[in-house]
Amino acid sequence: MIMPVTVMDKLQFNEKKGAFIEKIIDTDFLTSALFFKYLIHSLKNTEPMIRDWDEVIFEDKDLFTRHFLMLIDHMESEVNSKEKNKITEIYTTSDLAKFIGVSQQTINKWINLGRIKGVNREGREHARIPDDAEVIYPNGVRILVSELKENWEKENEEPVTDEITYLRYCIDEFRKQYGGPFEETLGKKTLLELTSDEETDASVWKSYLKRLNDAEANYPDS
Repeated sequence: MIMPVTVMDKLQFNEKKGAFIEKIIDTDFLTSALFFKYLIHSLKNTEPMIRDWDEVIFEDKDLFTRHFLMLIDHMESEVNSKEKNKITEIYTTSDLAKFIGVSQQTINKWINLGRIKGVNREGREHARIPDDAEVIYPNGVRILVSELKENWEKENEEPVTDEITYLRYCIDEFRKQYGGPFEETLGKKTLLELTSDEETDASVWKSYLKRLNDAEANYPDS
């Protein structure tokens, strides 16, 4: 699996990069200097730095730290320049609801709760969800929208019989978790009685039940 850098990863790194550089220099100054040299000769468009900087910067810790931060800033600039040329896919709340298997109302609620990071929305406009936005599930698991789309596409490429097996398994897991079928557990509660996590599970569970019912109707021998 590709290890992506999310919007939140970038924000956290920018907040902590100064402390991070200081820590690695304090931990092992000589190795840090070696890594710095390797980095400056590996990155693109660093010729002016190589020409203007010399070994003097390693004689003073604060001076070395400042130059290391400048090099990191240059690296980020190169990455951002590359990303500007990258075409970002934008999805709607309806798209994301389809990828996850929940209602569009649930997606809007998650956005309002801050559980979808990287969403663009101004005023009353419809939410614009980039493929590098991050969905935070109730259990704390974070998944990129691009991964959710990829998983949805894979599931829908599989034979229907495999989908039926998958849906039956997911529904059975919900039965075990809540101690019975939907109608006798979450389905008996009103919206006000459901916790936030239960409301999410109920929405997903109902979606699975409907998909299973449709699949079994089309393929009764499965």
